[in-house]
Amino acid sequence: MKRRALHGIVFLMFLLTAFLPCRFSAFAEEGTTSERPMQDGVQGVFGELFSSMGEIVSGMTKGMQEGAKNIQSQLDSAAGVEVIADVEKLLALTETKVLKAEQLEDNSWCIVLAVKNTQEYPVRITNLNAKQQVLLLDKEDFVYEQKETEQRIVTVPERAALKLEFFFPDLDGSTPKILRLYGHDFPVSNVTKKSGEVKNQQVDL
Repeated sequence: MKRRALHGIVFLMFLLTAFLPCRFSAFAEEGTTSERPMQDGVQGVFGELFSSMGEIVSGMTKGMQEGAKNIQSQLDSAAGVEVIADVEKLLALTETKVLKAEQLEDNSWCIVLAVKNTQEYPVRITNLNAKQQVLLLDKEDFVYEQKETEQRIVTVPERAALKLEFFFPDLDGSTPKILRLYGHDFPVSNVTKKSGEVKNQQVDL
């Protein structure tokens, strides 16, 4: 990727050296006699140049992003890893349930999700911090977004289970009811409030 970026910079420098002399030479041959037309012409040159550079950089960035996705896809395929980015694959490849919901000292909530990989190969769960992908609904159906987290991609080994923790802000005295992941609703059981009250303890995975 670094080599591609370096090649792109060299290409932009080439355009600068090739484009500007030609444009200014054209202005010189026109023999403009007033300062204002010259200024307008220079502004036009730079406007065209920056527009061209913007299109080139945008194309380069898009190409690099697509290349990164393709490389990651090839690596996953070569490693025998199945990528999960939607509820269809999540339900097809795993057994997923909410283990518990626990109220913390700052009145925020920690929701523990258990993901059991029943396949003979690893599965990689992605987009766990994307907007609207992980939501919490309380008993009054008010919705809460999870607290900001770094990019998280979780790999669950074959025939194994993993616990994932999601953190949500204060629910204004209400109680968690649903964890919505990839648009699918997982009932929240085993709710533990800060006072020690526990409800709906039965959870089977």
